[in-house]
Amino acid sequence: MYTEDENIWLTRLCKAVIDRSPFGPAPSILLVIGLVPVLLFLSFCFMIRDSITLQFFYLWGLGTLVVVIGPYAIYRYDVVVFPNFIERAKDVTPYENNRAIKNISSTYKSFFINKFYYISITWTLILLTTVFVNFEYFVNAGVDGITDPALVPFLMLAVVGGIVTGIGIHMILTTILCIQKIGDLNFTVDPLHPDGLGGLSAIGYFAISSTTLFSIGSLALPVVFDIAGHTGFGVFVYLIVVIYIGTVIVSFVYPTLYINRRAKQIRRNLLEDKREEIYSLREEIMNADSTKDIKLLKAKLSTLRDDYDTYAQINLYPLSPSILSKLISSIMLPLFFLMFETYVVS
Repeated sequence: MYTEDENIWLTRLCKAVIDRSPFGPAPSILLVIGLVPVLLFLSFCFMIRDSITLQFFYLWGLGTLVVVIGPYAIYRYDVVVFPNFIERAKDVTPYENNRAIKNISSTYKSFFINKFYYISITWTLILLTTVFVNFEYFVNAGVDGITDPALVPFLMLAVVGGIVTGIGIHMILTTILCIQKIGDLNFTVDPLHPDGLGGLSAIGYFAISSTTLFSIGSLALPVVFDIAGHTGFGVFVYLIVVIYIGTVIVSFVYPTLYINRRAKQIRRNLLEDKREEIYSLREEIMNADSTKDIKLLKAKLSTLRDDYDTYAQINLYPLSPSILSKLISSIMLPLFFLMFETYVVS
C-alpha cells in the first residue's frame, strides 16, 4: 500500500533536485538531471570528433532530447496528472464508491512505482541489442570497433535512455489499466456537469495528458530513420512509424472508448428506469379522480420527460476541443519528424 506522497524513484530524484534548486520544477530537472544524457552524448561526439558528421550530430542530439525531457514528463505524470485524475474521478462516482476509487488509485500508483522495471529492463535490452545488430552504422559514424572507448558513454546513454523511455511506456500501460478499472465501477453521468460531457472530461484529460507526454518519444524517430537507411532495413521505417503513431492513438482512444461504452450502458439503464416511471405516471394520471391530483402528476411527468431528454442528449465521449487539440498535436509531432527526415535530412 502506498501513501499519496510516495513516488517512483525518478520522481523522488527530481524532488531532491527541486528542493535544492532556486528554480521551478521544469528548469531544475532539465538543467540538472537532463544534463546527464547531454554530457554523455557530447562525450561520445568528442571522442569521434574526427569523423562525425553534422547530420549525425543533429539527429542524435534530437534523439537525446527524449532522455533530457523524459524525467520531467515522468515527474509531471507522477505528481500532477495521476493525482489530479483520481481527485476528479470522484466527481463521477457515487459517494459509496470513493473507497473503491482510493483502492484503485493505490493499486495502480503502486503498480507504476514498483513494477516499472519489467518494461524498462526489457526495453533497455532491446535498445542495446539494436546497437550491436546495427554496429556497422556506428563504425561508419566513427566508432573504431567494439573496444573503442567512445562506446562507453554511448552505451551509458543507451542504458539511461532505455530506463527513462521504458518508464514512459509503463506510464501508458498504467493509464490504460487504471481507466479500465475505474470504468468497471458504477459511476454516474451528470448532465449538469460544467464540462458538458457528463463529468467524463476527467477521463479524457488523464488519457490525453499521458498520450501527450508519450508523444515526446517522436523526437527519436529521425534517428530510427537514419539507422534504417544505412543498414538495409529501410523497408521497415514506415512500419515503425505506423506502430508508434498507432500506439499514440490507441493510448488515448482505447481507454476513452471503453469509458464511453460503459457510460452509454449506465445511461441506457437510467433511461429505462425513467421510461418505466413515465409509463407508470401516465397510468396514474388516467386513473386519478381529482383535478388537483392530475395537475400534480402532469407536472411530475413533465419534469421526468425533461430529465429523460437531458440524459438522452448528453455527449458521453470524453473529447472536448482542448483535448482534441492535444490529441492532434500528439499525432502530428511524429508525422512532422517523418516529413523532416524525408524532405529535409534525406
